Amino acid sequence: MIHVEIIANPIAGTKRTQRKAKIFIESLEKHFQTKTTYTEYAGHAFILAKQAVAQHTDTLVAIGGDGTVIEVTQALVNSKTSLFIIPIGSGNGLARDLNMYGLSIQQIIKKLS
Repeated sequence: MIHVEIIANPIAGTKRTQRKAKIFIESLEKHFQTKTTYTEYAGHAFILAKQAVAQHTDTLVAIGGDGTVIEVTQALVNSKTSLFIIPIGSGNGLARDLNMYGLSIQQIIKKLS
């Protein structure tokens, strides 16, 4: 089974996007072996991602805005851990540029499988 670690920023986005993130997390937990951790301060996503890489996590899912995603990607340099982005920030420029914006939960689960 694929091990998926979710790193989520609990203050990213709006109440609407935060509810959407909760639905994504619950859906991923039904389909994969997951561990969800919420960031607590700036730079925390990097630390959490580094720990996940050290534990040979298959896939990291970053839920948040560009800041959260950048922290996670910095920790993935020279690793074999895959990254998936669920953008819930105000701009989500990186996710838009990578064509990872506007996917349904079904599309995300299919891509992660």
